Amino acid sequence: TKDADGASCEWCSVGTTELCLNGDQAQIAEQIGGSCGDDTLEVEDPYDPSCIAVTMNGDESSCKQTKDADGASCEWCTVGTTELCLNSDQAQIAEQIGGSCDSSQSNQGLLSAFF
Repeated sequence: TKDADGASCEWCSVGTTELCLNGDQAQIAEQIGGSCGDDTLEVEDPYDPSCIAVTMNGDESSCKQTKDADGASCEWCTVGTTELCLNSDQAQIAEQIGGSCDSSQSNQGLLSAFF
């Protein structure tokens, strides 16, 4: 991919975001802790169906026992009135739109135990 001046872009990782940046932007990204130009770029697939498939025939218990394609535990989430089994990327998206997932619920439960 090329920018408006015809220069190639560099793949950069800033936090959990992957971006294609021009040279100047890549330098700025590296100054704030990003990494650019790595030969290996790890991109996680938010469409991994491993966890969501459990929603069809499972419950919260079977969800928590299921692993996604990367071997991480699935999370039980509630979005509106719908309960879903999601991987961590999908759970983050669900929480951004107002859902709650067992990772955030367990943190709330832990806090309430102390206060």
